[in-house]
Amino acid sequence: MKIHAYPVIPFRGPKMLAPQVTEEMRRSARRQPGRVIFAIDPAYTNPHGEVPDHGKLGGWPIDENGEIGEFHFNPDYEPTLTALRWRAPENDVERALQAFRARRGTAEAFLDALRAGTVLVSAESDGKLRFREGDDGERHLDVYTSAPYVPDDGRHVRAMNGGELAKVLYGCYVAVNTGSSLNLRFPSSDLAVSAFG
Repeated sequence: MKIHAYPVIPFRGPKMLAPQVTEEMRRSARRQPGRVIFAIDPAYTNPHGEVPDHGKLGGWPIDENGEIGEFHFNPDYEPTLTALRWRAPENDVERALQAFRARRGTAEAFLDALRAGTVLVSAESDGKLRFREGDDGERHLDVYTSAPYVPDDGRHVRAMNGGELAKVLYGCYVAVNTGSSLNLRFPSSDLAVSAFG
């Protein structure tokens, strides 16, 4: 038996959380002792068709009494954009952020892409950077990897090279794609580049 499952990838802690067992799964398990229920990536739209190993999040073994056992993660699973509820990346910064958030890339690779790329930065009507106070009382600068992530609330943004942005930020947090599932917050000092290159 196969079911669609959206992976939950916490920002910190375990790599993924096990999907919830439903009552429907328990009923099915009682009819199929000794088998396995596979959780498959939702991008594979035909759960009765062939699903490659990298499309299976994992599975629950069913014991001889029809009871569902502990979930076993598939180490070869690669979440799709559909599973992560993300759209296709529009640029290298977005691609690196997706890889980092999906735990397939590093923070350094994302910061390098950000320094080399162009992002949309929250700005006043005169073009100056617009900072806001975060829930933590700290100063934040909202940065967006592409136009679809900019909230539709009339805010002004301006395109800016990430390397140039790194040179003018200090003592604040950078909030990337705030309000979306593809978001990140980090101290501006992480983006800083050496004066020597």
